[in-house]
Amino acid sequence: MARPISNQPNVRNNNNQQEQGNIWMSPSRYVLFDVSAGLSFLTSVSKLFFQQEASVAQTLTGLSCAQRFRVINEEGQVVLNVAENDKDIAERLCCAARRGFVLHVCNLSNQEVIRISRQFKCCAGCCCWCANADCCAYEVVVESPPGTVIGRVRQTRSCWRTHLSLMDSTGAEQLNVISPYCVCQGVCCCCCENKFKIMNSHSDIEIGGIFKEYAGVVNQALTGAEKYTINFPIDMPTNLKVISMGALFLINFKQFGGNAKSKGGVSIPSIFLSCIS
Repeated sequence: MARPISNQPNVRNNNNQQEQGNIWMSPSRYVLFDVSAGLSFLTSVSKLFFQQEASVAQTLTGLSCAQRFRVINEEGQVVLNVAENDKDIAERLCCAARRGFVLHVCNLSNQEVIRISRQFKCCAGCCCWCANADCCAYEVVVESPPGTVIGRVRQTRSCWRTHLSLMDSTGAEQLNVISPYCVCQGVCCCCCENKFKIMNSHSDIEIGGIFKEYAGVVNQALTGAEKYTINFPIDMPTNLKVISMGALFLINFKQFGGNAKSKGGVSIPSIFLSCIS
């Protein structure tokens, strides 16, 4: 007669988990939601690179154009493509980086697996201290698959640095993102580290980060195309990884949106006008 199994295989006890410190968040503290099947690769990912495609039209005219990004894994492979809805031309031209937007995130089969959207708010971004009011806070909604809300990223009240709250679909806060005291941008800021810390909201422990990388002289001076890196624990639930990507794009528009001239560079029209004047 076979002996009864007293210990489950491949299961560690709670004491070992606490001693090794490999658990970034207690399982009872978060809610795990299914996301699009096209994002299964995120379960084994701890770092992603985001590279904005330079817009020829924006470079030549100086006007804000719809943004496009490529998402690249650590092996250098493109895993996702991001495209902003290009139909809201009037709002994009009049409001620039403060505009509302819809980002369509597609896999290599051109299937939309994530949708990130923000409504335009005329008072948003005016004052960090007033961010507790709905009309003054930047907020993005993250859907995966499109039509199923898995979370939100919302700006919260702060005195100086930007604070973002990352919430799951139930509205429970899971993570926080905190900006550096001084955000650097421009052609000459090649040595600055713009690190936005990803914090565990339950223990205030830093578990990852969003980094704005130096995109090169040409991009910083003329095109305004940006580069970002995000890292997080490999065992973070997939839905929170997707919501963290929503935080990255909110930071992109809030802190680094606009053309090259608005970020310390120059524009082709301004060079042309200076030559003929």
